Amino acid sequence: MKDPKKARAIMIVVIVISILLGGYRALSSEASKVENVFFNGVDGDGIGINSDLSHRVDISQNLITVAKRYLPAGDTSILDLVDASSRVANSSNPSDKLRANRELQLAFSSLSEKLDNNGMNEKDKRYLENLKTDFISRNHIISLDGYNQKAVDFNIQLARFPANILGSITGIKPFELAQ
Repeated sequence: MKDPKKARAIMIVVIVISILLGGYRALSSEASKVENVFFNGVDGDGIGINSDLSHRVDISQNLITVAKRYLPAGDTSILDLVDASSRVANSSNPSDKLRANRELQLAFSSLSEKLDNNGMNEKDKRYLENLKTDFISRNHIISLDGYNQKAVDFNIQLARFPANILGSITGIKPFELAQ
């Protein structure tokens, strides 16, 4: 190329594109590792937050079964829990699943409170208490999962320069924490 100004401009464009692509690859690789921990656990054994959320969905389904014995089929509390359970089960990424889990928590609490005041027989009362205990216990397990530390580490890395700029340009977002 005979024009040095054009050659410099092309070189600068190539360098900028290389930095963006390299940064995107590095950030997306780290994000993929965090997401993998969410779905497969810190040890890769399949025991991650996703499996705990699946257990919470199962517990919710059991609560819905009990609720149908005492409340009309179209009860909004039942329908809210059905919808929230479905959102947790059908969400495909950690942030969506964790947001859906918060909705699940609210819907579960609402329906179980409604049942507490509904004249249940003793067997179902005990079962309801066991469901509530198991549901809360799973959330506690989730809050202690190693995913949270991996997500915090990634979010700190993403907040620093130049990752903060590269992340915003490439669409890589911080991870939500499981609480």
